[in-house]
Amino acid sequence: MRREELPLHYAQTLYEMALEEWASWLKSVQQALTENRALADFLASDEASPAEKYQRLQTVVPQGASEKFRRFLGFLLDKGHLPMLPDVTAAFERLMTRGRVQEVAHVTSAVELSEEERERIAALIRRRFGADVDCEFHVDPSLLGGLHIRVGDTVIDGTLASQLERLREQLLSS
Repeated sequence: MRREELPLHYAQTLYEMALEEWASWLKSVQQALTENRALADFLASDEASPAEKYQRLQTVVPQGASEKFRRFLGFLLDKGHLPMLPDVTAAFERLMTRGRVQEVAHVTSAVELSEEERERIAALIRRRFGADVDCEFHVDPSLLGGLHIRVGDTVIDGTLASQLERLREQLLSS
């Protein structure tokens, strides 16, 4: 992996780890409340104080869960929305799936491309690789002309420099 790609790679990993951690905590609490109907009923009742409910809720929060996660559950509890936890979890998972950082297409050209050219190229790349491809455009005059496109491990080299190199190799091997 090239040095300039590392920050995005690390950020993507960190982003996904954080999301997966919260999803895991949500599922764990949801499962505990599903399995312990008495606790779920207690938390939904008007018989106990908010402080008592919060204390009991904490007994099913996974060890290591962040304080922000605990406060989030407390907020749901205070608003009477804790029974919505299965729906919240499902919505969170949908957002996770939609929000994941996808592939990045590195498009290198010999000259700066116009906005119209960039949009046309991006549309072609998305059609070929999927709608969730982000395009980053770079300029490298040594390419002489054409485009060099890299998406993940796939490279499409349509540069004049590479075509000239292939022609040179063919001439030398003949």
